[in-house]
Amino acid sequence: MDAESKSSAPAISMEDLPLGTMLEVETRNRKYEMKILAGDRVLISGHPKYCPEPVVVFLCFASASSDTRQLSEGTNLSYWHPHHGMIITSPVQQIRCAAPPGRSLMDRPSAPAARMPDCLTHSSSS
Repeated sequence: MDAESKSSAPAISMEDLPLGTMLEVETRNRKYEMKILAGDRVLISGHPKYCPEPVVVFLCFASASSDTRQLSEGTNLSYWHPHHGMIITSPVQQIRCAAPPGRSLMDRPSAPAARMPDCLTHSSSS
């Protein structure tokens, strides 16, 4: 994907999504299901090693120069896993709203809350 098409790829602003929103994020190699929690936390599943069952992780966003937390096609999904550390996926191919409640993460038991690593906390002054 060239730079022009990457910049014009659809992006989802995480701040605009209500809590509990379900997303399917398809990367080149996997299909993830995510439930939006508070802040940058999501409940995620879809990787056979890192999240075969739903786990609470912290999304990480590449652009430190922007206050906007966006997920977009053509970029890598990055998240901090409480047991495996930083995970960076292959590029996102597609983002869509997931199946209605009852067919996905909504009915699975929630994983215990993860603690955000100190290195991932960000202040509004930077």
